[in-house]
Amino acid sequence: MKHFKRFLLPAVGVILSLCLSACGYHYLKSSDKPASLATLSINTPNNDSYFSVTLKRKLNALGVNTDVQKGPELSIKTLTFTHPQPVLFNSGVSHTVLYSLKASWQLLDAKGKPLTPLTVTQQSIPIIHNANQFDTPSMQPLTYHALSKRLVELMMYRIIAYFSHPPHKEAGHATQS
Repeated sequence: MKHFKRFLLPAVGVILSLCLSACGYHYLKSSDKPASLATLSINTPNNDSYFSVTLKRKLNALGVNTDVQKGPELSIKTLTFTHPQPVLFNSGVSHTVLYSLKASWQLLDAKGKPLTPLTVTQQSIPIIHNANQFDTPSMQPLTYHALSKRLVELMMYRIIAYFSHPPHKEAGHATQS
């Protein structure tokens, strides 16, 4: 039985890694960047926010020059971080708070004309609290950081998808969900 337990953990690890590699899951790397995405300026409501800095760093890590004034532009129209009042359940024993980060954004060409329709992308994290447990002062910034990272990843995949396969000019814009 002792040898079985020693064999089980590495076997599960190997199986898990094979499953992840078989499904096509991988992190973005510079070879994923389409040739048409050499430059992309970023316009956000707050260029110093953690979201904006993370987005710029992620694009730079892929080899995209974001310090340009000409060429296509990623325009973040709005960025909203919300956390509504707790909703009680389980007879008042616990409650949940849903934190959300929502961005409405659009890709524009060098002349400011839309390349994509206005897209709304959102990420949420529900946090369940036991009775008499409340958010600490650091809870909101930590949650904002986690949501920013998730939202940037999702947006990166959509941006890369657009530049990899842009719609034909005569076909108009395809809508995104």
